[in-house]
Order: sequence, then structure tokens, then C-alpha cells
Amino acid sequence: GRSTKDNLVPCCKACNTKKKNALPVEWEEYMDHLATKKA
Repeated sequence: GRSTKDNLVPCCKACNTKKKNALPVEWEEYMDHLATKKA
């Protein structure tokens, strides 16, 4: 979809680069994986 001020979130360059074109659900799964990996 298009990038608009309503669907953008500021983040660091490293996270933005890792996210690339992942869908929100794909990115959330990745973040959940990181959280369980650290626990």
C-alpha cells in the first residue's frame, strides 16, 4: 500500500532495513520470535 502519515511509524535504520517489504503480520511474527528468543 501507499505510505501515509497514518500508517508510518518511526524506527531506527536497522529495524527499517530488516523490515523491508514485510507485511505487518510478518513483521509482528518476527518481533515475537525475537522476544521469545531473548526470554
